[in-house]
Amino acid sequence: MNSKTTEKKNGFSMIELLVAMAILSFGALSLVQLMALGIKVNVQTIDDTQATTLAQWKVETLTGIGYQNLQPGGDLDADVTLGGQDYFEPFSEPGSGVVYQKRWKVSPCGHDDPTVPCDVGEEFYQTPWYEVSVRVFTNRLNRVANTQPRQITLKAIILQPF
Repeated sequence: MNSKTTEKKNGFSMIELLVAMAILSFGALSLVQLMALGIKVNVQTIDDTQATTLAQWKVETLTGIGYQNLQPGGDLDADVTLGGQDYFEPFSEPGSGVVYQKRWKVSPCGHDDPTVPCDVGEEFYQTPWYEVSVRVFTNRLNRVANTQPRQITLKAIILQPF
């Protein structure tokens, strides 16, 4: 009697192995891209938090100076010095090399041009007021990922006391 013996093959074929490696490689590449995006978003969040804190500190400082001691002037898009008064200042995190630029503008009755005074119709219940705008920005990610500078702008109103 002629009997055929069949061998049972255990394991994977070369094609199955190549397909599995291709799938795993694609998944690993996707995870690397996801990690890079996560790192970028984390840095943006850190920058936004730091910029917001710095802007809030500056608004509180300007509010603490008081209406009578504020001098109209400044620009949110350029470094301005008026009458010996700077309307900008850099801030650097110690040891990090990251620089945040603070700029502010003090505008009577919120005018775009800080040299224009309030008129009676713009006063708040017959009280002159200043709008204080503070912008803080950093371009830490610009060096790495060619992104726009991160910036935060806060505004506050300071009334002349009665």
